[in-house]
Amino acid sequence: MSQQRPTLAFIGAGKVAQTVARLWAQQGYAINAIASRTPAHAQALAEQVQAPVTSIEEAASSAELVCLAVADDAIQPVAASLAELDWQGRALIHFSGAHSIGTLQNVAQAGAMVGGLHPAFPFADVEQSIENLPGAAFAIEARDETLRGWLYSLVASIEGHIIDIPPGQKAIYHAALCIASNYTVTLYSIAQDLLAQIGADTHTSQAALHPLLMATLHNIVQTGIPDALTGPLSRADTHTIEAHLKALEEQPQLADTYRNLARLSYPMLAARHVPFHEIESLLQRTEQNAPDDT
Repeated sequence: MSQQRPTLAFIGAGKVAQTVARLWAQQGYAINAIASRTPAHAQALAEQVQAPVTSIEEAASSAELVCLAVADDAIQPVAASLAELDWQGRALIHFSGAHSIGTLQNVAQAGAMVGGLHPAFPFADVEQSIENLPGAAFAIEARDETLRGWLYSLVASIEGHIIDIPPGQKAIYHAALCIASNYTVTLYSIAQDLLAQIGADTHTSQAALHPLLMATLHNIVQTGIPDALTGPLSRADTHTIEAHLKALEEQPQLADTYRNLARLSYPMLAARHVPFHEIESLLQRTEQNAPDDT
């Protein structure tokens, strides 16, 4: 794959663009233009990377690799508006985790190389992201070997790790990230609500839950799956599991969630040679005895 460094241009100047543009500029990549429908954002980023602010069309014509850093629902219409440009030997990419490169089909039909480069990273604060993004994982979706080489080099320049997305598999990748990130927040909220039911205020529940979460993440990083799993399930402690389900029986949706999470943990139990047949019998029995919530 080609290791030539392409010239870059950015359409969109939000948190993702501000982070990666500044990092790549620090690594010596030439950024030829910044365009955004929010002029203040474009100007601020342009000053950081020493690039001119231009129109969207001018930015899209100014570089070998054009980075479309816009909201997901704007990717297809913005790309379609650029289909009349000369794309010979040039590429357009987006940073979406949810959308495949199919959203860029208009410019692909016009001769562009097209791709997706998604950082598996939460962009909450730009300065913190600039500090912490190096070393993160990036999902790459691209078919053209020249473009793949460009994207690999961009990721390597900030010591990133590459997840190569097979054709048609982008949704599985994005679902994995959402489960790990978004639904961790959902589970935390459930735990906080349960503690509130027994009188714990927010400060107290945070004092209980934060160390647990941090220790759990540390265990995942240090010992990996399946050994990071602890608690009654990992010990096949059916008495404690039954007590939990008894406590949740007046909240059938939560009891179902508890049972589903337990069952999804069976592969980890199997890998650790923990018997779970008695656990499954308990889950089935509590399902049969559960009050009707209709």
